[in-house]
Amino acid sequence: WIYVIALSARRGSIVSHLRSLKIDKRSEVLPAFDKRRVDFDTVTEMVSNGTVGKSYFKRAASERAAWYRRPSQGRLACALSHLTAMRTFVRSRHRVGIVLEDDARISPEWMVSALTMPPPFDVLYLGYCEERCSDQAKWIDRGRHFRWREAVFPLCLHGYAVQRPAARRLLEASLPLEEPIDNTFASIAANLSFRSFIALPPAVRQVRSFTSATHTEVEVLRAGSDTAAKEPRPFKSRLPGKQFGKHMTCTCKGQTGACAP
Repeated sequence: WIYVIALSARRGSIVSHLRSLKIDKRSEVLPAFDKRRVDFDTVTEMVSNGTVGKSYFKRAASERAAWYRRPSQGRLACALSHLTAMRTFVRSRHRVGIVLEDDARISPEWMVSALTMPPPFDVLYLGYCEERCSDQAKWIDRGRHFRWREAVFPLCLHGYAVQRPAARRLLEASLPLEEPIDNTFASIAANLSFRSFIALPPAVRQVRSFTSATHTEVEVLRAGSDTAAKEPRPFKSRLPGKQFGKHMTCTCKGQTGACAP
């Protein structure tokens, strides 16, 4: 079953995409949290009820913390959206759930290839934006178009599949949030020895270019006032592997190269 996390403005686009692949009848669209609803008071309440860890919240005011480790409006809204998808899935009777963000696009080749022959898994990263290389990772050929590789620490969650027992464990171990949700899920998967795989090439990609308003959003949480209505100051990511729509890259010893051996 497919769970789509979508803002109202992007709902039509992703539903149209699923309809084009004839899988819209097997999907459910869940309202995504809007980052404009995440202000200082809201996050303070999240800290009080155990949703957000105190140390994570304090990191917003830390000049020493790297920008990608600081909480922001967008990161917290994203985390809440994915946790909502996990809760919805766990309450269902479905054995496997596929979670898509509203800017995700599924490869048509994957629909006829990898989908019918997945390896035994807990989590499948169908799409991702960065992954660590590993000489020990095993490879599994699946169909003519795709291969699966054992996951090490993949980032970004625009498309992934998860078994229900694994989803339950992700929910239990995620709170309180101490890192961005993709880091959190990857850490849990590694610590609990999940059978996790990445698809190569990615079966799901993002159609929007990677920009972020993280710096502006951190200021909102640091200042303790709601300035979310201001125009965000976008910046391009410097992380290696941000090649949406192209071949996935991995980072090895400071170098960026293809994930494939």
